Formats: sequence, structure tokens, C-alpha cells
Amino acid sequence: MRADDRRWYAVYGGIRFRAIRVIVDCSLADGTMTPDSALVFMNNMLGENTDYFTAEIRRYCANPTTALCYLTGKLIILDMLNKARRIESNSFSLRRFHDRLLAEGTISPNLIALKLGYKE
Repeated sequence: MRADDRRWYAVYGGIRFRAIRVIVDCSLADGTMTPDSALVFMNNMLGENTDYFTAEIRRYCANPTTALCYLTGKLIILDMLNKARRIESNSFSLRRFHDRLLAEGTISPNLIALKLGYKE
């Protein structure tokens, strides 16, 4: 497997993991999954990792919608990144983008997008 293929395999694996986390998070919150059925689901979908998945499931039970919020924030940041690349074109700098993003601290990605002009 080429290095570029391995990189994309890892990227898609991360996306798959996040999608499974969102399904489990929402299903636990609405009662369609129990912690036990969520563990079976995660082990079946992602491979056996009972200790890690048990800790994740406990976190979702204690803080519902956490996984969903992480995914939503990531999507907003990726959208900002694409807009910055398009707007700045040849002068775009990933480092400068990250500096602007991180300088805003811990406010919501939606508010950062508004402040930086990437959202109307």
C-alpha cells in the first residue's frame, strides 16, 4: 500500500469512528441503545476494544451529545478552512489560518466563523 493510500485509509477510519460515536451517543440519549448494546455495536463495527469502548460509552452517558458536538465543530472548522483557501487563494497559509482560529479561544466554532467572516 502506498503512503498516500495509508493516509487516506487512516482519514476514513477516523471518519468512520466519529460516525459510530455519534450513532451511539444519540442512541444512548434517546433510549434506543443500552450501554450493553452500544458496546456490542461498537465492537462489531470497529473491532474488539471493550475497555476503550466501555470508557467512551460511560462518557456519552455522563455527557450526552458530546460526540455529536465534536463532529459538528469539526465540520464547521473544515468549512471555514475551505472558505479561507478559496478567499485567500495563493496567499493562503495553513499556519495563519490556525493562528486566527486558535486565537479566538474556546468560543463556539459558529461564532468564530462569524467573527472571521467565513459565515453570514
